[in-house]
Amino acid sequence: MTTTSEPTRKLRTELPAGKAGLRGAVASEWTKLMSVRSTWACLVSAIVIMAIYCAYYGTIVLIQNEENAADASSQPIGNAPQSAVIVVQFVAIVWAMQSITSEYSTGTIRNTLQWVPNRFTVLMAKVLVVSVTTFVVGTLLGLMGALVSWPLFGGYGIVNATDVIVDSVLVGANLALLSIMAIGAGAALRKAAGALAIVFVFLVVLPVLLQPTGNPNADDVLQKVNQYLPGYAGMNFMRGIDDYYPAYVGFLVVAGWSLAVLFIGYRRLRSRDA
Repeated sequence: MTTTSEPTRKLRTELPAGKAGLRGAVASEWTKLMSVRSTWACLVSAIVIMAIYCAYYGTIVLIQNEENAADASSQPIGNAPQSAVIVVQFVAIVWAMQSITSEYSTGTIRNTLQWVPNRFTVLMAKVLVVSVTTFVVGTLLGLMGALVSWPLFGGYGIVNATDVIVDSVLVGANLALLSIMAIGAGAALRKAAGALAIVFVFLVVLPVLLQPTGNPNADDVLQKVNQYLPGYAGMNFMRGIDDYYPAYVGFLVVAGWSLAVLFIGYRRLRSRDA
């Protein structure tokens, strides 16, 4: 008796529709972000740094006003967390950067690119997850910092609930934009140390090098260059300063820097093997 075997079923190798798209990539990046210890270490560090800096800021405002009672002046308590961004931003940058540099250091970037071959989708998923998370965390940190500094202002703090919320949202927005810059730098350089060094140069080193020299003509040029760097522009739009341009232009300057670095990172990610 002869038997005929059924035709062998063709193995399905394709992922179900949508699984390799942006939605699936975002879900994967969220899982990765929340499952590594460095995320929680950065979160705890940001909370501690924000609290200490804002406590220090409020205390200094109180001391200065008491020592110069004739020229005493009050200021919004939201100034404290906004000033703290100069330090907290590096925690946010490390947090964002490790979302891609850690994959290169461990080799898991190969798995990521196998699951989601489209490199633009991979990068956009990281940007969406990290920037939105950073915005939410940054806003909450801003609120916390304002509350910590409030009693330490000793009556020299201006408290307005709406202004505090707006100031905190601006802190979150600034940190979110910087996190996008960090992802771009990480994608471009692959190494955490190199990417952090580049971002540090733009946020800290260049503003220091562009300080006034005493030469009026040179100082004017240096000031114009400085005001279009991301650190200076970020403080402008958070504080609503419009000495050189409207506050919203400061936001656009930081966004422009972040998108430019992200574009460079994408080009490098697309042109090189994992």
